[in-house]
Amino acid sequence: MDGPPPLSAGCLQAALTSDFAVGMPVLLQVLDVQRVQPKNDTGSGQARIKLVVSDGVHKCMALLASQLKDLADNGQVQQGTIIEAGGGYGALRSAAGPPGGGYGMGGGGGGPIQRADDARVVPISALNPYQGRWTIKARCTHKGDVRTYNNQRGGGRMFSFDLLDKEGGEIRVTAWNDQVDLFFGVVQPGGVYLLSKGSLKPKNARFNSTRHDFEIFMERTSTLQAVAENEAADIPHIQYHFTKLAEIERMDAQTVIDVIGIVHQVSAPARITRRDGTDTDKRSVQLKDDSGATIELTLWDKHVAHPGQALEDAVGGQGRCPVLACKGVRVGDFNGKNLSTINSSTLTLDPPDLQEGRILRHW
Repeated sequence: MDGPPPLSAGCLQAALTSDFAVGMPVLLQVLDVQRVQPKNDTGSGQARIKLVVSDGVHKCMALLASQLKDLADNGQVQQGTIIEAGGGYGALRSAAGPPGGGYGMGGGGGGPIQRADDARVVPISALNPYQGRWTIKARCTHKGDVRTYNNQRGGGRMFSFDLLDKEGGEIRVTAWNDQVDLFFGVVQPGGVYLLSKGSLKPKNARFNSTRHDFEIFMERTSTLQAVAENEAADIPHIQYHFTKLAEIERMDAQTVIDVIGIVHQVSAPARITRRDGTDTDKRSVQLKDDSGATIELTLWDKHVAHPGQALEDAVGGQGRCPVLACKGVRVGDFNGKNLSTINSSTLTLDPPDLQEGRILRHW
């Protein structure tokens, strides 16, 4: 079989400069196809087709002209297809076959890469319910415990874990009942996996703090394959989107955010009784940052001991004020704005590789 044609490396960047020659035909590869309903649609059902295309070096979004919509509907343009665009990118035709023909997503070097038909690795940010087969390659940044539930349809078990890919996309994955037995022992925090054949459902933002609009439900046909660390060095272990403490006063309660600050006060742990009659542990710490604000962060359950005890030892025993990076803590408004950990929160004491941490240590 002949190899795939070379992509027009660098043409997307050139299109934004005087180096771009209008009318020059270019070869691009389709990384993703999305159907978008117009905001003012009155029920016509005429969805527009949005593409993510790559020239082998850069990628961008593109809107398929209405008269070309049939190319996506009939499968001529799909994920992996190589297309030829010309006339200022106003004309389009399929220049090579879709993934079933053996071509994969474009990489560096100005050309697409060959891959197995079932290894359709896509960015997490591109996942949507309209896709067919897909595979994501991502690191587990958080793994929850197995929990039981009861609702009108009966009871069962479930657990969730969060994934992060090299592009910075995040998504939550949930396994139910029989899938708990299949996958709970496989997933480990920090591990990297190839995941495919899950279903995408709208997330419940009350319980899901990832930045994706959907979450993945594991199915009977889902697959999860571990990846060796030497094949995943480009995938970070955690990603933060820090909010300054001074900005929290204007935020709504229940918002889940990331913060980083200096710990200058730590309380002793205390045991309290919840409304449902169960006992739990809590402790409070005072955080401040270079925005000039101070806020109380309440540690609950597992966070009381780790990193709570290390914080108490540092502040009370060693007389120093450590830096604490917090991912996924919830804003509260009881007696003023405050923060609390939730089950999926990740707290890191004195993170060595964060620029924000180095700034605070010298503040």
